[in-house]
Amino acid sequence: MAPAGRAEAAFLPCAPCWPTTVSPTGSASPPTPPPPDPVSSPPRASMRGNLGDAEKLIDRILYLDGVPNLPEKLVLALQVETEAIDRLNRGIALCVELGDNGSREVAETILSGEEEHADWLETQLELIRQIGEANYLAQQIGG
Repeated sequence: MAPAGRAEAAFLPCAPCWPTTVSPTGSASPPTPPPPDPVSSPPRASMRGNLGDAEKLIDRILYLDGVPNLPEKLVLALQVETEAIDRLNRGIALCVELGDNGSREVAETILSGEEEHADWLETQLELIRQIGEANYLAQQIGG
């Protein structure tokens, strides 16, 4: 177990919003996980819901003869994921340096999910590049 205060330091790069409570004796209690961030790491159910919402929004934009700028949205989402992956990797390195294996394992689990999100976004962008935005959107709407 990491000495008091070291676990808190290890968590800061991984998840700066996670509070750590230190008792009067100096021992740190386990961090309280933050609420899910719907942009950078949505749970799978939320992700499916977001995709359903995106489909409804695309339907509405097309109904109004508008043109959704989906590639730009996907690129921005991928940038958010990439930044999260970089932060988590730095946090994991710090956890290893401090010998905080419990925090490292938590960060690695979060990292795995972020990498899955980034992979999905990259796949969607590649599909758009290969078949074009109009065909991609038609595929999404048509099911």
